[in-house]
Amino acid sequence: MQKAMKAPSKKKAPVTVKGRRRVKTVEVIMSKPDFLSDEQWTLPAGFKSDGSFATLEEVLTPVVSTQSLSSRNARSRRELIIERIKRQKDYPTLSYLGFDDVDKQTAISEIEKESPLGRVIEENEQNAIQYIISKAKRKP
Repeated sequence: MQKAMKAPSKKKAPVTVKGRRRVKTVEVIMSKPDFLSDEQWTLPAGFKSDGSFATLEEVLTPVVSTQSLSSRNARSRRELIIERIKRQKDYPTLSYLGFDDVDKQTAISEIEKESPLGRVIEENEQNAIQYIISKAKRKP
């Protein structure tokens, strides 16, 4: 039995008409897929055009202008991954071959130090973001 998807939400998008700014309500095409938790939906997954973090919802919403991780420099990507890890309530303890178990604080410090382990954790998070985005964009 399939779960019913939430109805798409409506967002207000600024629209400029002949030099005047007005707000127009636009229906958002993407609603939160069933396989995503509410927490994942609100975690950073990209960048807004002003350089601030964009949530997964904003990345998947056509109303918000966003930039992908690959369009940013390594430092910006690292900052996004660290923020993403910090915001996760239940960050899993991970095991990597040749290293002790890696908890949330260790993951953050290894990424900040730019250690080989930190680069692996960072790459895994980037791959997870790309996978979630591509899966969410697929038609059910």
